Amino acid sequence: MQLCLVFLLQWLYGVEMETDQLTSKLLSFKAFLSNVNTLELIALTLLAFVTLSVAYLSYVDWKDRRRRNNDSTK
Repeated sequence: MQLCLVFLLQWLYGVEMETDQLTSKLLSFKAFLSNVNTLELIALTLLAFVTLSVAYLSYVDWKDRRRRNNDSTK
């Protein structure tokens, strides 16, 4: 994977690019990917939390509605 990125960066910035510049670009790209992965993890966690919360509230409302209907028929 890193080798592919090295070739991609060499193609983008020219074969004559110095190793230090290439390493710097590669490290900044890895830091960007790390931030993207962190944001994805936060977004998926929030999505799961909201989904489970809505499911729980729907279940509690359904149980309460059943209880109220049983109390009114007695």
